[in-house]
Amino acid sequence: MSMDGRLRAVEEHLDVCRKFPVHCTNKCGLKDIPREKLDVHVRDECPATEVQCEYKNLGCEAVFTRSNTKSPSESQVKGHLNLALRGLETTQNQVRALVSLV
Repeated sequence: MSMDGRLRAVEEHLDVCRKFPVHCTNKCGLKDIPREKLDVHVRDECPATEVQCEYKNLGCEAVFTRSNTKSPSESQVKGHLNLALRGLETTQNQVRALVSLV
């Protein structure tokens, strides 16, 4: 194999190598993530990944970057309490309706 052939083979390997360090696709600044761990980084760790509010199951539709999760949750305390209150009232009404059937 010629020197050009070996160089081409190395370049082709680096394009798919699972251990090769790559830049974060969310542009968080990390540049040395092993290609095989990029998906996990973006999904579970990257501060630039957009996440839903921890109160989404109560109806909050806010979406923000992982690095900002604390401030929106703290600034929306009143709104989150109102969502929780409405959910509790709905649950209480459903329980009353079920009890009346018995």
